[in-house]
Amino acid sequence: MSIFNWLRGGAATLDDADYGRFGVGRDLRALPRTVVKDLDFFGRFWIRRAEATPAAEQRALDLCADLEVFAKTDALRFCRELRMVSEPVGGWVEYGAIRLITELLGAIDTPDTDYLMESSLAFLRTRTIPWNNLSSDAHTWWMANLPGVVWLPPNQVPLRGASPLTDVRFGEERVLATIEFNSSTFILRREGCDYVVYQRYPGPDEYSEPIEFVDVRSMDMYEVYCRVGRGFSAVPDWVDPQLAPFITVHPGDFR
Repeated sequence: MSIFNWLRGGAATLDDADYGRFGVGRDLRALPRTVVKDLDFFGRFWIRRAEATPAAEQRALDLCADLEVFAKTDALRFCRELRMVSEPVGGWVEYGAIRLITELLGAIDTPDTDYLMESSLAFLRTRTIPWNNLSSDAHTWWMANLPGVVWLPPNQVPLRGASPLTDVRFGEERVLATIEFNSSTFILRREGCDYVVYQRYPGPDEYSEPIEFVDVRSMDMYEVYCRVGRGFSAVPDWVDPQLAPFITVHPGDFR
């Protein structure tokens, strides 16, 4: 399901009377005057959609609703005009254009969509945006057109002994990383001869105990740090300074 349908609760169409805040009083078979600004917003919204505010979700829904008539009645002209307005600007505007096309029309292969996909992915790669932030159709395009090319070669972990690691005493807990999106915390403990990293999540309500499960267990502290650091698909919101050199995923530049 597209983000458009997801935000609308899965509905397949919108009645004419339901078109969003942009649709009143203008030609629904043409791009609005604010389209460059709208595409810039949509690209930035989509790349971090999991963290979007309700206001951003509503704005994305309004934009899709406003342009659905144009996209569905003349798909080729819609794609062509989005390329024409976004190509001179590039960056998030081009990415917003290809995402908007895909949301409204699904997978459509034209010279304009092929250009927009290639150009926007080149932009995202220069910004070191993590692979997991890309859409499934972007993954498919990349693997079909650039087979064997790694999106972003991972950073290398330090050699053993090159980055000091302070031992953990029995009974001590060390917070290694936190992720705000799902409220998870990575905690290192010493259990017998093993170093164990747990992922901890809040309970379902304020009266419940936190939920924990083992993420990594090893007798070798260096191996624990390597495995934890390699396991992240995006840089956590907070990272213990001793773990930071072991994070292999690139920090995306979402500006």
